[in-house]
Amino acid sequence: MSKVVLITGGSSGIGKSVGEFLVKKGFKVYGTSRKTHKIILKASFL
Repeated sequence: MSKVVLITGGSSGIGKSVGEFLVKKGFKVYGTSRKTHKIILKASFL
């Protein structure tokens, strides 16, 4: 069974940090943000 997480506010701060941590732990992470350009740039580095 795969682990899937949805994080709101994923472009910065705690949401960004938690998302990065969970990706490293093998979770499939979906993030939302009002600043879409920031979250798209971050996703390209994960």
